[in-house]
Amino acid sequence: MNLMCQNQVAVQKRYILEMMLADIFLVRIILKIEDRILTTLKVIIMTTNVFTRCAEDISSANDIADFHGRYSIMGKNISAVSWEITNWTRREGSESLLRLMIKRLLLLDELEGVKLTVIVELSAAQPDSAMVNHKKLWGLLQDRGVNIESISDKVSFIKKNNDGLKISGAGVIDLSQEGVISSLINAENNVYFAISRYKSKKIDYGEGRSYWMNETWREGGVVFFALGFFDEPSCEIAAMGNKREILNLIAN
Repeated sequence: MNLMCQNQVAVQKRYILEMMLADIFLVRIILKIEDRILTTLKVIIMTTNVFTRCAEDISSANDIADFHGRYSIMGKNISAVSWEITNWTRREGSESLLRLMIKRLLLLDELEGVKLTVIVELSAAQPDSAMVNHKKLWGLLQDRGVNIESISDKVSFIKKNNDGLKISGAGVIDLSQEGVISSLINAENNVYFAISRYKSKKIDYGEGRSYWMNETWREGGVVFFALGFFDEPSCEIAAMGNKREILNLIAN
């Protein structure tokens, strides 16, 4: 009799445990659905508040920016399009806006497995110290809160100038990792991202940003960067490339 009672108690406990696990699984599904709904609503809000500007040639006067004078960007027969959201700050909306643009560019619903090249140039010259030479670009950015562990193929470049060290570097971001883009954009002004619809060769940044951009465009790639300043009440991302490569972004 005691054995039968023990068996019944064990069965009941197992049943209760299975119900609890089922409830936990159901809660997780509900949370995922809610998160997807919130993300969809956020995208709907973004797309209905996006202002698009176009530049036929970034070397000429246009409605987006003074690419050469303000940003030291030069390219022959390179067009640009910018997307701006006025109800989100650069800190809040830049990553979501960039992701939205990449989805539109590549005609994708999800960015799982998509890789994005990033180039960073520190605005201020750094002291020629043992610490700076040891940490280089990515160690210094890590000190600013950038999650460098989510960036692969990291390289750094150090150039000695009269006023100190010019620090720059490159890496690759897996777009399944969220938060990395925003941490970079909010840590430094000179951050550039590149992606291509084609399988193109790896472009060496060692010869400088201008060379890297022009080689990226020659290979059919598109270069993105955030316009404006950190404290502006809106966020705007510009995409630059051959006009045929950015047509998906122009037809917003």
